[in-house]
Amino acid sequence: MRTVITVIATVFLTIDFDKVSGFLLRQIPEKQKAIMQEAKGYFGGTLLKCIASYGLIFLITFLELWAGLAMIKIPYVMTVALVIAVLDILPILGTGSVLIPWGILAAVNGNFKMALGVILLYLVITVVRNIIEPKLVGKQVGLHPVLTLAGMLLGLRFAGFIGMLGVPFLLAFIKKLNDKGMIHLLH
Repeated sequence: MRTVITVIATVFLTIDFDKVSGFLLRQIPEKQKAIMQEAKGYFGGTLLKCIASYGLIFLITFLELWAGLAMIKIPYVMTVALVIAVLDILPILGTGSVLIPWGILAAVNGNFKMALGVILLYLVITVVRNIIEPKLVGKQVGLHPVLTLAGMLLGLRFAGFIGMLGVPFLLAFIKKLNDKGMIHLLH
């Protein structure tokens, strides 16, 4: 029954979309309409820039992995680097989910040279990422890197991966509204 009602409601809303959306928009005060229009434009453009930033971070991580793994003579270096870089972009996993256990297993098996190489590679990738991510993402969303990093950490802590991405956007949007005089928080 719910499915039938949902389909019927969807058909009616689709047929009268202009009337329904016009009615709903008339219920919103002008000031809030301006903020909504600003949000639509800001988040649409900024989201694409942020995706490009994370693409660049992915590329940098892949190149670091490829170079580091090639130095310690890992077979199939490009494939291994690509798989680890993909895991790095996924929420929660990161390069440490592969490199740390790999380093530990290499040490347990007596291959201390490989263990040291893999752990050093992990440390280099982590340091570089912690430096470039706030700068790249902050530049795209229009925030200072320290504020971007703080927003990312708070977002990650309270809302996971989505919060890590969303809180810097929200902070930057609030700053933009304040700069345009649409709201008055920071005066």
